[in-house]
Amino acid sequence: MSESQLRQWVSEGKVHRPYRLRKNVVLFDAATLATDWDRMKEEAEGSFTLNPAPEIERNPWDEALG
Repeated sequence: MSESQLRQWVSEGKVHRPYRLRKNVVLFDAATLATDWDRMKEEAEGSFTLNPAPEIERNPWDEALG
């Protein structure tokens, strides 16, 4: 995950704010971050609907390389 993505999630309130130790040093609580991540996964799973996958042509290289 990129630093910019994590900063965006903090500003959107999706994950908790980090602890600032010094001007350029911030720490996230791993347990709280894991809880935030689980919540975001549950929210994302609820927003998807299951649709049958479209027919996909077989790639002949799959068998040659497999």
